[in-house]
This record gives sequence, C-alpha cells and structure tokens, in this order.
Amino acid sequence: SLKAQSAPVLVATHGAGGEVVKAKFWQLEFKRRERTWIVLPTGRSPWGYDWHGISTMNVLNSIQSLADDLPGVPDSLKSLPGIRPDPDRLFISGHSNGGQGAWYLVTHFPDKAIAAAPAAGYANIKQYVSYANWVGNSYSDALLRGILESSIIEFDNNLHMSNVVGIPVMARTGGIDDNVPPINSRMMVRLGQEYSGNMSSITLSEVSGANHWFVGILSDATVQKFMSRHLKDSIAPYHSPEDGLNQGCGIVTPELEDSDDTRVEHPPFPSFFEVTVVNPAGMESKGGIFIEQLAVPFRKGSVKVEIVVNKDRKGTPSTTWILKTTNVRRFSFPDSPSLQLRRGEISNLVIDGVVFRMDGFRLAGTSNHFSEGTFVRDHLLKMSRKWLFSESQEWKRKERHRDTYGPAIQILEKKTLIILGTRFSSRMPTEPDYDQDDDNDTLYDPSKLSKTMGGHQHRPHLDLRKTAERVAKLVAHDIYMYGRGDVDILTDKEYLSLAESLDSRLDSDFSERTNLVLIGDEDQNTVTKLVLGRVDQEGKVLMTN
Repeated sequence: SLKAQSAPVLVATHGAGGEVVKAKFWQLEFKRRERTWIVLPTGRSPWGYDWHGISTMNVLNSIQSLADDLPGVPDSLKSLPGIRPDPDRLFISGHSNGGQGAWYLVTHFPDKAIAAAPAAGYANIKQYVSYANWVGNSYSDALLRGILESSIIEFDNNLHMSNVVGIPVMARTGGIDDNVPPINSRMMVRLGQEYSGNMSSITLSEVSGANHWFVGILSDATVQKFMSRHLKDSIAPYHSPEDGLNQGCGIVTPELEDSDDTRVEHPPFPSFFEVTVVNPAGMESKGGIFIEQLAVPFRKGSVKVEIVVNKDRKGTPSTTWILKTTNVRRFSFPDSPSLQLRRGEISNLVIDGVVFRMDGFRLAGTSNHFSEGTFVRDHLLKMSRKWLFSESQEWKRKERHRDTYGPAIQILEKKTLIILGTRFSSRMPTEPDYDQDDDNDTLYDPSKLSKTMGGHQHRPHLDLRKTAERVAKLVAHDIYMYGRGDVDILTDKEYLSLAESLDSRLDSDFSERTNLVLIGDEDQNTVTKLVLGRVDQEGKVLMTN
C-alpha cells in the first residue's frame, strides 16, 4: 500500500531566536526513532514570521525536499519499504513560539496531521504581546481597529480550533511559566474539548513547578508514551557506525518493514466536524473540504459537516454528507490517495438543503471526478442559498483564488523580483498647483512652478533615479533581513529582455513563481505601463504587440 512504502514525519518548530544547528538542547530533545523521520526546520531565520506564511512554506518544503531526494541516504537503501517520508502524515510539535507554530500547523493544515504535541505555545500574538495598552488605541475607534486586526486574524489559532476535532493532541506547559503563561494552553485545550464535545479528545499536561523550558518538556516519559501511541514506534537504540546498523542515519532497516501493527494512519474523519477559515490562501483542507472563497473576504467562514451512514434492506451502506455553510462562496473536495481512503464513497451530498446525487466518485450527470470541480453559491441571486457544481476553472481568471487572495505579505511566498524604472526625471515639483485660468483644472506645467525662499527663486531638485534605487535596495534588504529572502533587482529593460528570451508571454514557469515589485509609475517604468494597460483575461501581462 501507499502507507507501507512511506514513513511518518515528526516535525518540530523551534522557539523565537533559535538557531537549530547551534541549539544542541533542541536537537537533544528529539531522539532518533525506529520508523519515523524527524525534521527540525528553521522557518527561514531564527525569528522568521512566527511560523506563518513563508515560514510555513519553509517547513512544508523542507519535508517535501526530504521525501523527494532523501539526502544522505545511500542509493542502495532508497527503495526500502517504509523509508521514504510521507509529507501528508505529520506528527506536529514545537516549543514557545514554535509551540504556537505547532498550533498553527495543526489548525491550518489539519488533514496532514496524525497527532500534535505543542509545548508552551501561545494562542495568538495578542495573547502573548498584549495589545491592550497600545497608546494608538486612544486615537482610533472600534471600527478602524477591527479593520486593522482583520489583516492578521487569520493567524489566531484559537479562532481555528474547530479544525482540530478528530486529531489527537496533547498540550504541554509548565505550571509557573512566566513567559507564555499556562492560560494559553488551557484555553486551547478547552476550545478543542468544546468543539469536539469530548473531554478526552484533547489533553493538557501541565507540569507543576516547571517554568517555560525544562529538559524533557518534549522527551520525558509522558510525551514519549503519547508519541509512541500515535507513531507506533519507540526511540531507536543507539548503534555506532562500526555496528553496520542503520548507517547512523536513522533509517528503517529491512527487518522493520511495515505491518498492520506498525502502520501509521491518519485518524478517521469524525462523524461531525466544523471547518473554520478566515483566509483561504493560508489554509489547506479539513475533513477533505477546502474552502476556496468566502462571501465576505476576511470574515470568518465555516462549514459544519455531519456524516450519516445508513443501510438499505440488503445491508448495503450509503453515506450522506450534510453540509451547512456560513459566509462561504466556493469550496472543493481536493483529491489525494489519503483523502480518498478516508472519505470513501459518498452517496448523497446535501449543501444547505440542496441535494447532489453521487455516482461513485462523480456527481450524477457529470463525467469527471467530483474533485475536479468546485461547488459555488449562485451569486446572481442575492442571498441565494442555491449551490451549483462547476467543472470549469474559468473563475480563477477573473476572481480571487489561493494565489491572489492576499494580504499583501503573501507576495513573499513566491520569489520576489524588484523591477526598477529607467525613465526617471531629475527634476520634479514638490507642491503641485492648479491653473486657475484653466476650466479643466489641469496641473501647471512643471517648468512654471517655483518657490520663493529668502527672496530668491528656487526650483526644487529631486534625483528620483537615486531615490528609486534606494527604495529598491531597502525593500530587498528588509526581505533578506527578516525572512532570508533572495531578491533580485533588475531594470525594466533588463527584465523585458529576460522575459523575451524565456517566453513571449509571462506565463512561463519563471513568471508563474515570481511576484513583481515595480518601482516607478507608468511614465517611469515600462513594465508598470504594461501591467496597467496590457493585462489579458487571465491576469497575465502580455509582452507582445
């Protein structure tokens, strides 16, 4: 089976300011295991982005890279059963800021999780660094503060705790933690229990008298018992290289091939669960359901799911999924071998009272697998509860989707290229005025503008070319400083020459994975002019004609 050919991954996110390669205490907290890969990612930098956005991509990409290449593993061993890591079967852990990162991963990528053990993790940044005493609150009203908060609320792990239902979680905290107080872990556990309606579904291990960090916080007998239960293995005995066992790289040896007793599976989908999302761009599926669009962007959206299994007179089972949506415009059922296995065949799908009959893995009357389309609310009727199934992908050309949903920091999740204009003027007025003699209120010609300073005529000089260069370097510096991002700076002429050599349109693999930061308006930057005036229906910039 697919699972027999792969191994689960224990991924652990470090605390703020940590350097994994230098932090021996962090490395020693995770002992080599018999059938599990261990990945200790960096988040791109010691501080990163609180394991959000591009830091999350660093985690997932490091696991995928390990699965693709198996670096350090001899070629003769790469085909062993059970050796290749499975990026979709993760035991998620972490401490402090990384504990918050573990909460983020399990709440935003729940279908990848087999279990989780966050330690000393805060619920959200407002719980950790209180916003209550901000002086700026005295100058703003509640509506404005709400708009500002909506730009970061997708990172509130507590808001997304419904997504953890059905996933085994043990939260760890010290009873006298004065850095991340225990109330954070207590609140997250309480929310998980309330959403699941089961007090034992998510547990709290609060160590009396322990502070923020103590040796064994993620490696003592309590945690090891939890890990072994869900990873179905134990700490591997140490073998020196002279023994000829495991080659010192923690791999699965032939005698440890997968069996029914040791196979690590995802927990089954619960019979009732709720999918919660604020930003579809920052979350993957829960229960095999992926919310593609919200009716009101950046407001909480949810899908409550009830799975009902009935049997006919002959004892043949039929499964009905009943979905009730709030603030959801479009969703889909992503396809993967793991999700197919857990989802099984659906006989009937009921969305807000609209019934869709299923024929195997296809909707009745359609030809393709139902994962190849999306369910969308009929937007032509105001407040319509009617849902339609669309096999077309045309909507991605005109509407927001995962790659374009925002917020602006999303541009850092792909390669960023700064394009500097080359047609800057060295002289520009600082205070535009209007020609009162002109009925059209057009701007004065810049050559007519002047200032009087000390009785002398003074014409302001701004070297915009140098200013633009400084702006480009500042942006590149900040992306590298705070996120280890590698940013190239090209002039508009250099970029157009490069794009022409790659493709006549910017739909090559190069441009698909690149976001552009344009310095200069359409009169100063040729690429800006193309972006503003030469965009096709797919939102891609036409470089010809």
